[in-house]
Amino acid sequence: YLDLILEGNAYLYWDGAWLYNLPASRMEILPDPITYVKGYKYNGATDFLPSEIIHIADNSSTSIYMGTSRLKAISDTLNTRQNMIKFQSNFFSNGAVPGLVLKSPNVLGDRIKQRMVDSWIREYSPTRGGKRPLILDGGLEIDKLSDINFRELDFKDSITSKDAEILVALGVPEVLISSGNNANITPNLRVFYLETILPLVKMVNIGLERFFGYDLGFITSDVSALQPDLKDVAAYHSTLVNGGILAANEARAELRYEPKEGSDDLRVPANIAGSAAGDPS
Repeated sequence: YLDLILEGNAYLYWDGAWLYNLPASRMEILPDPITYVKGYKYNGATDFLPSEIIHIADNSSTSIYMGTSRLKAISDTLNTRQNMIKFQSNFFSNGAVPGLVLKSPNVLGDRIKQRMVDSWIREYSPTRGGKRPLILDGGLEIDKLSDINFRELDFKDSITSKDAEILVALGVPEVLISSGNNANITPNLRVFYLETILPLVKMVNIGLERFFGYDLGFITSDVSALQPDLKDVAAYHSTLVNGGILAANEARAELRYEPKEGSDDLRVPANIAGSAAGDPS
């Protein structure tokens, strides 16, 4: 699954008894004009036959052999988000204070200006508190350089929008981060499995079905987020038993209860004509 997300492809080696995962970044497909694929090469040295490799590929608009990584479509978004966070870190690490400039009616020498800059960095860096007042003399005035403040440098809205783009590319519904709270955590978890996890599982499942030729399915009964409400489960099994579709013991087995003696026969619904009639013999 990690290879599918990062590379857009996953490769499994079947030796006749066991399955082994081969890193997708080191796999090479050898095409063939007649048989479609002639073979696979691992790490530039080891050759595999098509009958030994299960290739699972994500969607691609550029190749009929290999899938495209979902992260490739959002590489610019990932870089922009990383640069914003890096800018924040560098800004505070360097002790920068935006928005102020000192003005003087006189021309100052480079040595005096550098001494003032060093004093500013030493005495008024935000990383050291910056509590002492700045005393201006010799006609110095203080003025605003810009309207930038620390709240705007937080990039909260921009980072949130970038996060939403990344999640959508990975198949995670945006609603999971924009409206998550304790009141809807259960349905949100269900949506996450149905829209994100199970599509990936189904992709792998289809690849295994194609290779082995069996109808394969995945068990979701052990996933707590996909479990129905107990009241709905009880009503469902009661309907099947009372409708004569399942015997009581069959329903008990699905609910992980021990069988009960005398509950192996199907019930005949009372609303069916002739069901209440006695034994003609």
